[in-house]
Amino acid sequence: MTFDEFLNKKKIESQKLKIINPSLYEYLLNEYNILGQAAFEQRKKFIINELRIWVNSTEPIYPPSDTSS
Repeated sequence: MTFDEFLNKKKIESQKLKIINPSLYEYLLNEYNILGQAAFEQRKKFIINELRIWVNSTEPIYPPSDTSS
């Protein structure tokens, strides 16, 4: 299963992710290729759930502001 097929299975639009954040897509693709599907899914479970919400949202989602300054 390819990374794009994996994302589609998880109801994440891979093409939309590539447009929204290409560097995140490349990072996750690299991790997927190194770990394999099962290990990637287990290690990135919470990220996958957040990613699904973020990518498929119809409203703009802004990154959290940095309040550490």
